[in-house]
This record gives sequence, structure tokens and C-alpha cells, in this order.
Amino acid sequence: MDEIAANKTIKLGTGVRYLIEVQPGEQLGNGRVLDNIQAVLNLTKELGFTTTAASGAYTKLDRLFGELRQATAVSTTIDEPQANRLEAIARKLRQSLLTEGSDKTFYVLTEKEAESVGASGWPTEITLDLLRKTPWQLASWFIGLLIASFSLGIWFAHTNLYHELAALFETRTGTPSEPVDPAGEPDASVEP
Repeated sequence: MDEIAANKTIKLGTGVRYLIEVQPGEQLGNGRVLDNIQAVLNLTKELGFTTTAASGAYTKLDRLFGELRQATAVSTTIDEPQANRLEAIARKLRQSLLTEGSDKTFYVLTEKEAESVGASGWPTEITLDLLRKTPWQLASWFIGLLIASFSLGIWFAHTNLYHELAALFETRTGTPSEPVDPAGEPDASVEP
């Protein structure tokens, strides 16, 4: 999974929106038109929108960026034909980004989830919240199965078959099946 900072994606979308809405007379420099074009061009490549970066709209925006940088020697603002051209290119670029981005999935962590992830990227704790997330039918079935298997184990421990298997185990391995006290004597409280 690629890790992409949400603020970069938001900045890309905001930059494209700004370029669509640029009006004639807007300043080219001072963090306005040129800086937004540069940010859109850089973020498109940085965020991995390779198809958009290879598109005609991206190439036209890059070319317009060069023209507007040269135009700052003559004028510090964008004129109407340039603003109209920028809007048309930005709309095509936006459409390309939306199309390419439609197959990308972004995951957002809640604050609690972000806190549970350590510096390594792995969760710091894992919990099984069975009571809240498990349907009561499944939980009751599981508890019933647990009680039944415990009862079956208790019953089986009192059968002759169990005692015969324990004796066979003892003769084959030499391990006593009956509890032995630390003094080495068989426990008198346990009946054979």
C-alpha cells in the first residue's frame, strides 16, 4: 500500500480548483498563479498520477507555465486570454486526475487508530472485542460448545478407556500417569 499524505492530495485538488477559477488581473507571482501551477505540476508527479503526468493537459499546463514566467517581464498579472486558456487546461487536467484517481483507494485513520500504530507502522496492541462485535447467536453457540467439550472431557477422564490409555502411555514412555508427590510416593488422595 502506498502511503500518501492527505494534505498533499488536498493541496493538489485545491491548486487545480484555484487554476480553474483564476480571473483576469490576478497576480502571476507572490504565491498566486505561477506558484499554484508549479505545485500542481509537482504534486501530480509526486502523488503518482502517471497517466495524468503523461497527458496533453499536463504538457499544455507545463508549456503555459513557461510562457507565464516569461510574461512576468512584461506584466505582473494574467490577462483574459491567458486566464481562459488556463481554465480550459485546468479543467482537462482535473478530469484526467479524477479519472485516474477513481481506481485509487485512500484510507483515513481515526485519531484512536493513529495512536495505536507505533513508529514502526505496526499496531502497538491487538484486541478482540468479541462482546460488542460478535452476534449473540454465535457467542452463545461458542460458549455452549466450550461447556460441552469441558463436560465431555470430565466424563471421559472417568471412563475405563481413559485409564487403559493412561496405563499404555505409562508402559511405553515410562512416565507415570498418576500425580507423584515431591518425596516420590504416589499421591494417596488419587484413586487408581
